Amino acid sequence: MPRLFTGLKIPGDLATSLSFLRGGIAGARWIEPEDYHVTLSFIGDVDEGAAQKVVTALETVRCSEFTLKITGFDSFGSKKPRALFAKIEANEALSQLQRSQDTLLRQIGISIDARKYVPHITVARTSQARRGDIAGFLSSHVGYSSPPFKINEFVLFSAKSSIGGGPYVAEETFKF
Repeated sequence: MPRLFTGLKIPGDLATSLSFLRGGIAGARWIEPEDYHVTLSFIGDVDEGAAQKVVTALETVRCSEFTLKITGFDSFGSKKPRALFAKIEANEALSQLQRSQDTLLRQIGISIDARKYVPHITVARTSQARRGDIAGFLSSHVGYSSPPFKINEFVLFSAKSSIGGGPYVAEETFKF
């Protein structure tokens, strides 16, 4: 039973650049650069029949190429941070792509997370890290931004059942 989600790959040079920032947080589990991505829709554990319905639905998604940019870092979980991430600048094309996928997935019976969508690239799992170390990382990287990067496809990824953070496999790629 595959665990599926859709996402956007980031360019290799950007992944390398982000990986150079790793460190300084004892207890953090740093994500491998080849697993950096921007999640669009989490689908979850599905059987092969449902996985095929997902692929068929995603084949109907239409989008034009757009650009994204990283604009700093933040963490999820205010009292006990559980993940450190690179923030993605607000982008209407990205928002529309994400909403259209969620709508299609709901139409085929996939339960979608009701939380507000926050576009990001998870760089570390931090449930075992100290808040002070995370705050130190965030303050030392204030003002970080990336050059804009082009997005012209999205990917259906699978993940092994684990505690999070990859490895991820690109199962299908959908070009714009």
